[in-house]
Amino acid sequence: MRYHILFIGNSYTFFEKLLWLFADVCRQAGKDVHAFMLTYPGCDWRWHYSSYCALPNIRFGKYDYVVIQQKSHPFGGEEAFLEQGAPLLQAINKTGAIAVLMNTWSEKSNPGGQKTIDEAFTMLHNTYPESLVAKCGAAWHALRGDMELMSTEQMLFAKRICKKSKYCSFDSKTSLFAVSDALLVCLDGFADTRRKSMVQNFLL
Repeated sequence: MRYHILFIGNSYTFFEKLLWLFADVCRQAGKDVHAFMLTYPGCDWRWHYSSYCALPNIRFGKYDYVVIQQKSHPFGGEEAFLEQGAPLLQAINKTGAIAVLMNTWSEKSNPGGQKTIDEAFTMLHNTYPESLVAKCGAAWHALRGDMELMSTEQMLFAKRICKKSKYCSFDSKTSLFAVSDALLVCLDGFADTRRKSMVQNFLL
């Protein structure tokens, strides 16, 4: 089966080619994915909802999944988050597509802020239980912790591998693998117990 997936977001989605990396990870997991995106630097859900692009694409694009990523630096608080997310989710639900909430990460210097972001995403998901939540923020912070525990030999090996990569630096590349993996696991019917973690495959 071929899956058509629309990503709506900002630089978190298009920076360092996350969309294409996600499609590559899906293909390696045996899933035929065609991914599309509507993104603009620094914009939030309100901007997308009022634009001329998001709603027509949601309504007529015949997508299986629509991944929505909210601006989170700075995070605008739960009230604004829920207020902006509701109309987008309602529009997605009317088409029969499955909405995927891309649960983003807090600033590197503010790991405690992840709890606030996670709680807001959980609250929105509970209001619209037909949606899915991709725990990208948790994956990102967990990977950063794993990287800090890596031996010097492991770190040098990983950096040598990344120098040959067309994507980005070691830190960014491994973080993107974590985000892609979290999205892949979240998607309904995509989880495969025989599938090894793409992050582990990259690091080991």
